[in-house]
Amino acid sequence: MALDISQLNCFVAVAEELHFGRAAARLCMTQPPLSRQIQLLEHALGVQLLERGNRSVSLTAAGRVFLPDARQILHLAERATSTARRAGHGEMGRIVVGFTSVIGIDLMPQVVASARKALPHIDIILKEMVSIEQIQGLEANTIDLGFTRSLPIRGNLTREQVASEKMVVALPIEHPLAAKQTISWQDLHGQPFITYTPKTGNYFYTIITRLLNELGIVPEYVQHVDESHTILGLVRAGLGISIVPESVSVLYTDKVVFRPIGRNELRADTCMIWRSDCCNPALVTFRDFASKHFARFRLPS
Repeated sequence: MALDISQLNCFVAVAEELHFGRAAARLCMTQPPLSRQIQLLEHALGVQLLERGNRSVSLTAAGRVFLPDARQILHLAERATSTARRAGHGEMGRIVVGFTSVIGIDLMPQVVASARKALPHIDIILKEMVSIEQIQGLEANTIDLGFTRSLPIRGNLTREQVASEKMVVALPIEHPLAAKQTISWQDLHGQPFITYTPKTGNYFYTIITRLLNELGIVPEYVQHVDESHTILGLVRAGLGISIVPESVSVLYTDKVVFRPIGRNELRADTCMIWRSDCCNPALVTFRDFASKHFARFRLPS
């Protein structure tokens, strides 16, 4: 049997006021329809809830037992209504956010920490993924939003650039070039060089290799790896030098030094990417928040 919320509301008002006139005024209605609602509820339950006298109203034994549950049902109904409205307006919900390992060093912690304060009812699930995996995840609807490098997008994906950072040279601390405050591109010619793979690290591989080729710089490639922290581990071990995003310069500072590149500065862009047909209201709220956040707090340029 389904209980009628309006009937429960009428019963609770009369049970608390113990007076039909006051209960009707409280509910902004007249007494006859109020009495009718109580009668319909009693009929549905098959028990009498109220004792009605000429000048008094009291609860029956069944009414006293039923009152706490009726209040609880009304409370749950009100909470469910509020929750549905807030979810529909994007004030609460759940989103799955992909990000690359480099972006996870500084960019993601900034925005997630701020979002947890500003949007406490949105549950943010983080997944570390390379950029191409994020695009595949968006296409498969396994993530709602991605923070990737500036890769070509396709289909119904949309992106917004949120940050840009310098690329810097990473060198073993005892390397001869570490004595220089600024590294020139010519300094890299013939040097043992560790860089990204053309598949998993395609974005960095492409922008670094393209510029080296344009400038006629030919380093001695000794290793191609996927992730920046692995590259820095190899640099730290003295296996070569590399070009990495400036944001990773907080890693391995005991035995790795980072130097800016002189002319022909190289930069890496970070984009926020999502499906244009996504119907998750929480995503819209978080995305708008992140966009404003990054407009005010960007990585050092």
